[in-house]
Amino acid sequence: MEAKLYKNWPAICKLGDPLLVFLLATLDMANKSASRLLAAFPECFIDKEVQEQFPWSVINREVDREVAKDTGGDGQKPYSLPLCQIVLERFHVPYIMFAVSIDALRDSAWEPLPSSVLYCQLGLQFDWNGRKMVIINNDDCSDDFILATSVGCINFEV
Repeated sequence: MEAKLYKNWPAICKLGDPLLVFLLATLDMANKSASRLLAAFPECFIDKEVQEQFPWSVINREVDREVAKDTGGDGQKPYSLPLCQIVLERFHVPYIMFAVSIDALRDSAWEPLPSSVLYCQLGLQFDWNGRKMVIINNDDCSDDFILATSVGCINFEV
């Protein structure tokens, strides 16, 4: 029985070529043809799960694909937070939803957005419960909630 392999995000992000990063990041490990890529890039696959440094460009591309599917390809609909959430879950990127509005806080189990966050912007870093967090949803934040993850989970340079 073969050992289960996981994607080594730091190694994948260091490859540099955005198309190669995208290919490896979206690779279906159960696909039979994946073995050829595993053999070609052994440093990008390890036997333990790594939950850090996921390439931001891959999240953006996948959200764009979801938007195109959702809008029939016209691309006129702005990013949707639920679509971003779907993509994050697909790639097992850990995230936390923070309530932005009073109504959202009252009607949900989301964490309250820390008072130190005065505005929502992609990539904005803030402290929460002793952890450094970063906003990872689109630039046009929802009136109700935002998505954030630990700073170490996303590589915005790739």
